[in-house]
Amino acid sequence: MNAASALEPPPRGGLILLVDDHPTSLLAMQLQLQALGLQSCGASDGPAALALLAERKVALVLMDCSMPGMSGYTATRRIRERQQRDGGPHLPVIALSMATDQSHLLQCLRSGMDGVLEKPLRPEQLLQLLALWLPDGAGPRQSAALPPLPVDIDLDALYANALRADLDALRQAIARWDLDQALRMSHRLGGAARYAGAEALGAQAAALQIPLKAADRSAAGAASERLQAALDRWLLTR
Repeated sequence: MNAASALEPPPRGGLILLVDDHPTSLLAMQLQLQALGLQSCGASDGPAALALLAERKVALVLMDCSMPGMSGYTATRRIRERQQRDGGPHLPVIALSMATDQSHLLQCLRSGMDGVLEKPLRPEQLLQLLALWLPDGAGPRQSAALPPLPVDIDLDALYANALRADLDALRQAIARWDLDQALRMSHRLGGAARYAGAEALGAQAAALQIPLKAADRSAAGAASERLQAALDRWLLTR
């Protein structure tokens, strides 16, 4: 889904910008918002989000924290620097993250974010957030201007393909012992797994980060084998 033309009127309730480097998770979130009668646009990284914000009037940003190149924290700091320079109303930026610990929350707040939503988005938390931050208290509503949900999108199939590709990239990174890439891919895979409802797979992805952070190559290799087995089991139960 692409950003709407700048010539279009702003959607009722405000346009929501979703920033996430995983295309299937981004699509899943956009479908969630569309089902609530809200319009959104997507950006796959921090620079794309900043470019879009320079062109469109956005009411709310849902920002992934861990992205390659420019993190969500850095992108948010750039947003605040731009607002301080140019003025205008405060733009709510909410972190999207699997992390829930206090240090992560402080990092989000220090970067200029207004709050944190845990991945995957849960309907009740999303509704509370939208009611709090959308302009003039405008909450989710149906809009005749919105198209119907695409019936030809099979999210399960998209997630299955994405998870296979992510795990392949992760194992290649471990094989050449590229720790930065392996950590990034394990985080990415874990987030996508939880969106797909593959909780055991997400837990194995999180467990793999322990030997990666400890630079324990042998343990990381064994953990990647367990991750592969968890993915194979999930694919059999789809």
